[in-house]
Amino acid sequence: MDIVRIPAREFSVEDKREHVLRYLSRPHGTKKTYCEEFEITVYQLRTWRAQLADGDLGNGRVPRHTGHMAKNDVAEILRLRKEIARLEGELKRSAEENQRTMKVADALGKAIDAMHAHGVISAEDDAS
Repeated sequence: MDIVRIPAREFSVEDKREHVLRYLSRPHGTKKTYCEEFEITVYQLRTWRAQLADGDLGNGRVPRHTGHMAKNDVAEILRLRKEIARLEGELKRSAEENQRTMKVADALGKAIDAMHAHGVISAEDDAS
């Protein structure tokens, strides 16, 4: 009889980070269900949490200081993510507004040049 081996699931660093933050933000009594839903062991999540708290999640080191993340830490990370998303949206809107302004300035410059070319206005009119 052959033994069937199922390879372990691989998680990216971002997946691990997301799972830790989601798991820690869950209310008491619902964390086991979360683990079952995503087929992750509590041990894995505790290891990832310690790695995340120690800054070792990205390099795969086994945490030595067994960092601790409190709900306040998770709440702050989530708040900062929302703030980053808000600022990125604001930056995008500002860049779009700047692009529109540049197009308007370009069109206005072309209109003034055309008016000069057709003698509608003179250079002296521009100065006043």
